[in-house]
Amino acid sequence: METKTLENYLLDIVNIEEFNDYYHENINKFSEFSSNSFLKALDIPPKFFKEQPEETQEELLDNRDTFVKENKKYFDKVIIVLKSKEGHILNACRMGRIQAYNMFDKLSCVSEVEHIEERTFFRDGYITLLISENLKKNEENKVLIIDFPVMLNKNIIIHKALYTFPKEDSQVNINHINYIESNEILLSGDNASYNNIVEAIKDFKGFLSEEVEQKEAKSILRENEVISLALVELKYIPKTYREKVEEYLKDNTKGILNTYMLESLVLDFDQDIKGYKNINNLRTINGFKVLEYLDDKKTEELQNIAKEFEERLEVLT
Repeated sequence: METKTLENYLLDIVNIEEFNDYYHENINKFSEFSSNSFLKALDIPPKFFKEQPEETQEELLDNRDTFVKENKKYFDKVIIVLKSKEGHILNACRMGRIQAYNMFDKLSCVSEVEHIEERTFFRDGYITLLISENLKKNEENKVLIIDFPVMLNKNIIIHKALYTFPKEDSQVNINHINYIESNEILLSGDNASYNNIVEAIKDFKGFLSEEVEQKEAKSILRENEVISLALVELKYIPKTYREKVEEYLKDNTKGILNTYMLESLVLDFDQDIKGYKNINNLRTINGFKVLEYLDDKKTEELQNIAKEFEERLEVLT
């Protein structure tokens, strides 16, 4: 086993043949989630495993120990174990040894670029880094938001965005992020975009000094409950957030809501909504698509009413 440091985290690179010893030596450092991830890396169903008595669990681990040493599927594989600096195990996955070390080399050089950690998605294998020339309060700051694959087994996502601190008189303590464009970056394989993450960041840093075009906006003359339903139907927000978003739109809309205002208000939930997949859906919010959806629904409703009227006439005649 080898331990490497990546950002503020530790990566244990465990030879898959040594998984049994590692698991028992670190049993008290696992959370429920990371324990499940470790078992999945060995193709052991966690639910089934944990339903068994302790003696049976040990037999299953011993059998798997023999299996991984004999099966070609696991040849030259390692388990990447993500840990906090305090030693708590956060996540785990299986990778090819060469791929893991190559990705570490391509990612670890990010230390050469000034950045801050903005948030974490341990369960999805990412942390989010923020890069800016000079963050200023009470201004829209042009920034790069980097979805950084701290687990090594994902691709990098670089977002061009506008970042605003909460206003001093605001009742809501929100660091507002308005996403403009998102780009997936490949560092390995035949279609690799760059040799390492620093090359990619340098290529995108020009955005920090560019002029950002003011977005066009159109009025949305519909009820908040209808708009919130459209946001759920278009999968911009989870169903469980419909009422929260609806209330937030009601409380923060002054005058007539437009497409740009809708995007801005919905993106205020970036730091509240849980889960990387949900956040990515939120980041794609497009006010014009919401308006188009609402207009299509309105037309569809009118067509249905007209169809019902025609059917009634046919019955009468």
